[in-house]
This record gives sequence, C-alpha cells and structure tokens, in this order.
Amino acid sequence: MQLTVRSLFLLSLVFWIGGLFFFAAIAGPSIFKTLDRSLAGEVVTSIFSRYYMLGYICGGAAIALTVLEWATTRSFPTNTPAYAIRALLLVIMLALWGYAGAVLRPEAHNARTELRSLTPDTPAYEVVSKRFSALHKRSVVINGTVFIFGIATVFVTAYTNIKHV
Repeated sequence: MQLTVRSLFLLSLVFWIGGLFFFAAIAGPSIFKTLDRSLAGEVVTSIFSRYYMLGYICGGAAIALTVLEWATTRSFPTNTPAYAIRALLLVIMLALWGYAGAVLRPEAHNARTELRSLTPDTPAYEVVSKRFSALHKRSVVINGTVFIFGIATVFVTAYTNIKHV
C-alpha cells in the first residue's frame, strides 16, 4: 500500500507542476506568438478553467495522500517534521492556486472584457489596462511561487523517501 500511496502522490504532484510548467513556458508563449493578441487571449481564457481545475484536483489529492502516507508509514512518529513541511507547502500551494483561479482569473477576465469595449488611447482604457496588467503580474508571481514550492515539495519528498526507506 505504501508504494501505491507514494506513487499516486508523486503522480499528482508531477501532473500539477508539469502542467504549470508546460503552460507557462511552452503553451502560453507559443499561443501569444502565433495568434493575434485578442484571439490568443480567448484561447488562454478557455484553457484556464481546466488549468486551474488540474491544480485543484492534483493539489487536493497530494494533500490527502501526504496525510495518508504519514499516518501509515512504518517510521511514524519520527517522520512527522518532513511530512508536516510537505503538507504545509502543499496547503500554501493550493491556497495560492485557489486565490489565483477563483479570484484573480475572473477579475482579469472582466478587465480584459472591459478593455475590448473601450477605445485605445483614452483615459478609461489606460486605467483598465493598468488594472489588467497588475492582475496579470500578480497571477504570474503566484503561479511562479506555486511552481517553486512544488519543486521544494519534490525535494522534501525525496529526502523523506531516502531517510525512511
């Protein structure tokens, strides 16, 4: 059972972090390089619901599997600090992901939609454009933080697996 739980945990983490990396480093830039800005925005908007859902599912599974592995491991309770760090990282990641997906994404979408209804080079357009840029930057920082914490979680997991094998 322990091997199955560890394997499922690693799969959930790899899918989440891999999906984030693929979108940020490959898909997103390629979409905006290939398509005109308006159409690229529509494509990315349609991807985002699935993108964030992947994180919700994988993050929730990773947390549940961490707790299950911690509770059933042979070295309980000496393994508690490493599992606590891993669980804390995952909870922070999922909370940030939830904020980015449930709060920032709709706000950015609304700002982008509002931009389409405004005439460029007007004060209103400038204000909304700045709001959209700020939301996008915050989203990028949060996604980057989730990625870095995900990599840290991989290292904590490797340490835990080596120490308690």
